Amino acid sequence: MEINELRTGNLLLRKTAIILEGLFEKNISSVAEEIIPVAGILENTVFFDISDINGRRSIEDVYPVPLTEEILMKCGLYEYYGNEAGKIYSFMAGNELISPGIMIKNGEPATFRNRKIYLHDLQNLHFTITGKELDVSQIISDKCKKS
Repeated sequence: MEINELRTGNLLLRKTAIILEGLFEKNISSVAEEIIPVAGILENTVFFDISDINGRRSIEDVYPVPLTEEILMKCGLYEYYGNEAGKIYSFMAGNELISPGIMIKNGEPATFRNRKIYLHDLQNLHFTITGKELDVSQIISDKCKKS
């Protein structure tokens, strides 16, 4: 993922290590993952919370959100075609069915025109085609919705 692929409002995956401090050493006990919106972008830094110094990450420390059938459905896409090999999803723009052909083959990542596509790509594609933001409100991590 490149910084120039991102826009404010794109959803990314932020991973945070949970560290347990022992008497003699620190150990990573687990990694918390959150899907949260980009609040700002400056050079190679992505900001999730402009007012918090800990709310920023280098582009190398954030990850694209892989598209799943569940995410596509939560974003309001429709199954346009499906068979045993996989499914093709599309979305509505007003009363018109837009069929960009986002394909999910069984057991493989989502693709658009033979290119792997992530949630931020879908957000950008939807905005380019419709001029409106994709509704991703059902995807943002619960923790983010409360703040």
